Amino acid sequence: MDLQFSRIRKEARAMFWPWCAVIFAGVLTWLRPYGSQELWLITTNTFLIAIPLLATIPLGMEFQHGTLPLLFSQPVARTRILREKWIVMAVAVVSAAIVYAFGRVSPFQDRNTSIIAGIWMITAICSATFWTLVARSTIGGLILNLFQGWGMAFTWQLARWLLRLPPLTETESMGDLLIATLAALGYALAMLRLSQWKLARFQVTGAVPDTNVFAGPHILGSKPSGAVVNLVRKELHLLWLVWLLMIVTILGVLGLAVLQPLPGIPHEKLAAAAFAYIVTIGGIATVLAGSLSMGEERTWGTQSGNMTLPVSVRLQWLIKLAVVIFGSFVGLASAISLAKIAFGQAFIDVLLPYDLVRYGMLKLFMASSILSFAAFWCGCVVKGTVRATLLVFPALGAVWWAYWGGMRAFVQIWLRAETISGGVASMLHPFPFAPSTRTMLTQIQIWGLQWFVIPLVAVGAIQSYRLFRREIQDSVSFVIRQMLPPVIAAFLCGLFMPFPRVVEASVDGQTYTVLLEVSRAIEKMQIDPAKLDAAHPLELTLDDLSRTSPLSDRLRRWVDGTVITVTPRVIIRPSWRNGRPYLATFNYFTSVRLKNDWNCWVVTSNSFSMGCTSPYGTWGIPTPP
Repeated sequence: MDLQFSRIRKEARAMFWPWCAVIFAGVLTWLRPYGSQELWLITTNTFLIAIPLLATIPLGMEFQHGTLPLLFSQPVARTRILREKWIVMAVAVVSAAIVYAFGRVSPFQDRNTSIIAGIWMITAICSATFWTLVARSTIGGLILNLFQGWGMAFTWQLARWLLRLPPLTETESMGDLLIATLAALGYALAMLRLSQWKLARFQVTGAVPDTNVFAGPHILGSKPSGAVVNLVRKELHLLWLVWLLMIVTILGVLGLAVLQPLPGIPHEKLAAAAFAYIVTIGGIATVLAGSLSMGEERTWGTQSGNMTLPVSVRLQWLIKLAVVIFGSFVGLASAISLAKIAFGQAFIDVLLPYDLVRYGMLKLFMASSILSFAAFWCGCVVKGTVRATLLVFPALGAVWWAYWGGMRAFVQIWLRAETISGGVASMLHPFPFAPSTRTMLTQIQIWGLQWFVIPLVAVGAIQSYRLFRREIQDSVSFVIRQMLPPVIAAFLCGLFMPFPRVVEASVDGQTYTVLLEVSRAIEKMQIDPAKLDAAHPLELTLDDLSRTSPLSDRLRRWVDGTVITVTPRVIIRPSWRNGRPYLATFNYFTSVRLKNDWNCWVVTSNSFSMGCTSPYGTWGIPTPP
């Protein structure tokens, strides 16, 4: 009995951190408001991937650590071993499902989705052992389990279309759903029995199993000469699962494209399904490209041996990183290009909301590079492909929140030091920004989110290179210490990224302040509009204004030494008073010349209107209406 509890505790320890990652992702769904369709899709996809992962880990970890021969050598029946693993697996899966069920956006939001989610859980649990034994790895078992679920969903949808069954939202669909549920449960029981049979007859030796589908002589095998080329072949060899997923993605797009001639299936839905398929499978492949490259080397213990090769460590690191980044991009780009050809305008319309048409390949390269590089960095920080894969999204989330935290901190600092920032803007730029400068600042603001990645990637690259060269510690504190530099870099990037927009706002605010101060000083002179002549406007100087109202140093710095004119004209402008719109009437406007040849005008009382012109462009309303 003590040995049994000891084995169960060992299983629980192996699943603890993956379970924590899944629970953390589920808890995040509690913090969002209702009604977000995008968040529901993200939560559902996370649930669909997390459940098979938890079901695959108990047996997959034995393959990863090479402990399966030791486990089978114990004087314990294999059925008992499977039962013990099942106990831990069931507790982890059910507890994770409960967390997702109580989220604000949940895969269990109604009757139909709850039944489908339950079917997904049961089939994933019952077949996880079989698929893990077939693939002989956690990641391989997860991928095969996901393919099983997607194949079942595709078969069900195809059967519904062929039999012309009513939508699931209608009452008549309950009988169809019941039949599908019974069929899925029968399949799950068959897979459970097949798993027991497979485990009872499974043969394993003490050697590390070769799970590679390219095993044996092939084009990616090492050659007698060419050390660098052999390194490239080895990296391509390591990513065999990524290439398999990319092939499956392309085949899936072709399969959906074949359905277009069939009547009753809208092309838009097929194009949207193809895009979702590419994003899901391609996203998994992109993450695996980074985590497999280092994770498998750490798992097999071959990383330290690579340091003795007659190739510099820096070149080895660059080859790994280049194969990861460009390999994942080529796979995604091929699938998307094929979908554009197969679906035409329907697929392009799907890409429009994501801005993947005009700069499609550039944005795709940036997104896939960031995701694969993040996975590669995680593979350098932790040991094992599964741990690296699970660390990717918490790491990206921590960096993202640090970035937005830096932006919010900058805004708060700027608001509290507005007087200081305004004074600096007043002295450095005593006139409005020209349109060209404003456009440049806007572009910096727009592309700032992309530019902030550059210093962050530099920090991550330096870290990954240093970790690539040495053995790492297998502890949580070590991972947290490695997370600090990128988090700090993201915070600093967020702290300085809003600076162009704040500079523009400061200069605009100073322009408003100066022109309002001039106009209100003239109002205090109580000029009679009836005595003004449009042909001969009233001319004033700063000294004239200072007799009725004290002038600020800022105004004296901004306003040129020329005269200020007051011209009679009836100006009617829409405005607001006490929260209601009305038409404000002005009997004259004031013209003032700022530095750098900016000629401005302003009217003000309870409301105001203003604008400027110069050889460099305009600001506000260029001329009085």
